[in-house]
Amino acid sequence: MWLDVLFGQNQKKLPASKKLPSKYNALYQLKEQRSFINVMINDNVACQGTLECINPSANYFSLVDLYPKPPQRFITPHSHFQITAHHRLYPVNFTTHLQQVEQHEEDWYYFLQLPDNMYAQRREAFRVTLDGHLKSSIGSLSQTDQIMDIIDVSVTGIRLRQRGYWMERIEQGDILPFCELQLSNHVIIPYKLEIKRIEFSRSPYRHTLIGGAFRDMPNNIKIQLEHFIAQQQRQYLRSQKIR
Repeated sequence: MWLDVLFGQNQKKLPASKKLPSKYNALYQLKEQRSFINVMINDNVACQGTLECINPSANYFSLVDLYPKPPQRFITPHSHFQITAHHRLYPVNFTTHLQQVEQHEEDWYYFLQLPDNMYAQRREAFRVTLDGHLKSSIGSLSQTDQIMDIIDVSVTGIRLRQRGYWMERIEQGDILPFCELQLSNHVIIPYKLEIKRIEFSRSPYRHTLIGGAFRDMPNNIKIQLEHFIAQQQRQYLRSQKIR
């Protein structure tokens, strides 16, 4: 059983740099941070889970705690799993195949083939993940300002998260003309936002995800934003060298 390897007492733990090729650094960091992984199974079953194990020598990784639990009748050997997550600067996005499903006590473990490329969908614009460390206010002619967590940002758009249900307040295609992105105590970026995507989630708490594109951003404002994103990129690359 694959779980015998996963829970084997004789398994020797090595430093991350010894265990994993550098191309799997992002996957390893997602595991260490217990980050939620978005999963789409066979293009019709959506859920979230966490990484339990990464084993390059055997060419697999495992997911556990998929929620909502996918119906077993939809899962067969070689089922397609679309994996998406954001690790700092890089959007992890790849499709892989199921190799094995095993149960341990009350948990189900899904063993999947490691990908050759974890960044299958490269963006033209570099996107920096902030995951709530910075805030943005959004406002329109008919709404008071609302403060939202920033998930990630690029020179072309932004993703935001707000607690609660917002599907009735904002619709795809709406233009929010009075928005501000506060990069520091002294730098505030004004912007106009066109809503491109909005979705509601109950996990890990009730919240609404909002994705949008910047509209009519002046060049001097865009340059400020580019400098901020480049600075975040340099900080991340330095942290990787330290590891």
